[in-house]
Amino acid sequence: MADFDDPPSRASAVIVGAAVVSRNGMTEVERMRTFMARSSTVAAAASLILVGLAGSSVAAESSVVTVVGDQSSKGGASWAQCPTGTHLIGGGYLGGESQAPVTVSAPSMSHPGMWAAQATYSYVRAYALCDKKSAPTSAVAGSHVTGGGVSYAQCPANTDLIGGGYAARFGYNGLHQTNDVIEADAPSAVHPGAWAAKSSNGAMTAYALCRARD
Repeated sequence: MADFDDPPSRASAVIVGAAVVSRNGMTEVERMRTFMARSSTVAAAASLILVGLAGSSVAAESSVVTVVGDQSSKGGASWAQCPTGTHLIGGGYLGGESQAPVTVSAPSMSHPGMWAAQATYSYVRAYALCDKKSAPTSAVAGSHVTGGGVSYAQCPANTDLIGGGYAARFGYNGLHQTNDVIEADAPSAVHPGAWAAKSSNGAMTAYALCRARD
């Protein structure tokens, strides 16, 4: 598996409200742009109605932006980097296959503000959720467990858990297929402030995304 936490130096596409800034013609992003343009038309019509009823309507600008990473090569990693002046508050991915699932979806420890995703034998695209008003955030890695055990990533003192992810290693057959699945990727119910991750029988490392308290 390639090192998902060692990305090359490159930019990602950024979605800010209904505007899309893209470094290449990504089909998925274009679809999102079309959908959001249509949504903007509906929102504009709704605003006119509100103005007529209430006399004025001022939409509050969101402090949150979504960053879309490049699609990975087959088996490679994708990274989505939050822009300067924002902090990572979450992330995810688009991709993977039924018997070649996504093995990594986690905040990067070595590159603050970046979300990473990887699927060993398929394609994936990482997404990052970034907030201009958030306090600084950081990633914490849990213990590396094998044999289907649970990994816990604990946020340090004076921080709050706001999300998390995982990095798994599955066993594959000669057709590059696995029956291993992600069984847990969630905040822990028994360890406050910790993120838990588990696969059915593979190796697992949990990652917690922690935000500094004001």
